[in-house]
Amino acid sequence: MNRVLEVLPFCYDKYIIGKKYTEKNIMVINDLDVGKGPIRGIYTALTKIDRKYIFIIGGDMPFIKRELVDAMIEQIPKANDYDIIVPNNNGFYEPSFAIYNTRIKDALYQQISKGDNKISNLFYNLNVLKLEINFWERYDPKGKSFLNINKKADLIGLIH
Repeated sequence: MNRVLEVLPFCYDKYIIGKKYTEKNIMVINDLDVGKGPIRGIYTALTKIDRKYIFIIGGDMPFIKRELVDAMIEQIPKANDYDIIVPNNNGFYEPSFAIYNTRIKDALYQQISKGDNKISNLFYNLNVLKLEINFWERYDPKGKSFLNINKKADLIGLIH
């Protein structure tokens, strides 16, 4: 978590959804539905943070590239008709490294209400600006920004 917070641009507000795992002075917002997965955290952010766009980054993604974050944020003025700005990594969306327009909260609520907690299913019903590999690899050639490190074994696998 600390590494993610250090890399993010200082000029933006930062929030943690769920439990605070850092000593940094960051606002913590309680997850509306604890233990129900990342989709619920995204929904919590969309309903509790008063911004038009929210950049969601997983706290377990220690190798994010600030240049990629900046480049994605620069897409916002061009994305008025888009609901989500997200990297497409070899045919897969990166929903834990994406920018969401808060206008999607009702669509997200409908999906959750049906018991569908798969974030990628949301992308099929909305207008998505897909940032293909030719976009994001300029800032992060190996796609390390998208790596989740949940256990020591995940990190050890990267070293060897």
